[in-house]
Amino acid sequence: MSSLGKPAEKQRLVTAAARELGEELRRERARAGLSATFVSDTLEWSLAKLSKLECGWRGTDEWDVGTLLGIYGASRSVRDRILKLVRAQGDEWLVRDRTGGRPDELLCWRVHEALALRIDYYEPLAIPLFLRTDQYARGLSNDAARSCDPVELPMNSDLTDFRTRVGSAGPEVSAFINEAVLRLVVVESAVMHDQLMHLAFQCDLGDVHLRIVPLSAGIDGVLRHAGALMSLPEPSKQLACMETDAVTVFSEQDRAVEVLRRKFSSLDGLALGPAESREVFDHWADVYDEGKLVP
Repeated sequence: MSSLGKPAEKQRLVTAAARELGEELRRERARAGLSATFVSDTLEWSLAKLSKLECGWRGTDEWDVGTLLGIYGASRSVRDRILKLVRAQGDEWLVRDRTGGRPDELLCWRVHEALALRIDYYEPLAIPLFLRTDQYARGLSNDAARSCDPVELPMNSDLTDFRTRVGSAGPEVSAFINEAVLRLVVVESAVMHDQLMHLAFQCDLGDVHLRIVPLSAGIDGVLRHAGALMSLPEPSKQLACMETDAVTVFSEQDRAVEVLRRKFSSLDGLALGPAESREVFDHWADVYDEGKLVP
């Protein structure tokens, strides 16, 4: 199948949407059980073209993607979802829904976590996703279900993959946790104790830096919303991730990145040092071990 007569190839676009598009296409090819060589030969493409497309390193159009999805036998719902990404690949703002049974920001998180050299993360009301024990995450999800809150997530393979990479082959992580989170008893004391011990253990990993923002920091504006800043290899820009109850927004737009940079600079000034933060985790682990706080 020749590409003769098709629109000219677009300039390379390296955005969050382009990377997610590439991962979606790679997954569909894997689901169809087709090798990259077979697909390239069938379309008379170079193997490099398909590889760059699946990595999100080049722009594409609905013609190429529609052809690929036809070969892969993709369902209509999959085609619709992926074609939306094609149309969004040049956008500096990627909005992902959090209101479904499985919020669709997880794939975007997985794609960029796999690329990231460093992730700065802040969570105001719960232990960050990748630092949660299974029992804590399950209890948090149960609380969310009872309150009809769609934001919290059940355990899933994407999250498990992320957690196993943190502190090993994964990115360097700097996570800021509001001290108020440690006082929110979302599950029984024994589970809270195990969760706090897990956080204390994470402090011993060289690529994981956990910092407590103490209650004495008050209600500084930077403490209100969760957010993350991912540092990606060149030539990619930094990626800002901002959460609301309904959506997560991923953006490489300079203003958005600067907002997150200022946020984490402020958090660095408010937070306790690593050693002091470890002491706080140990303290609250002891409190829960002694049963002084109950749900």
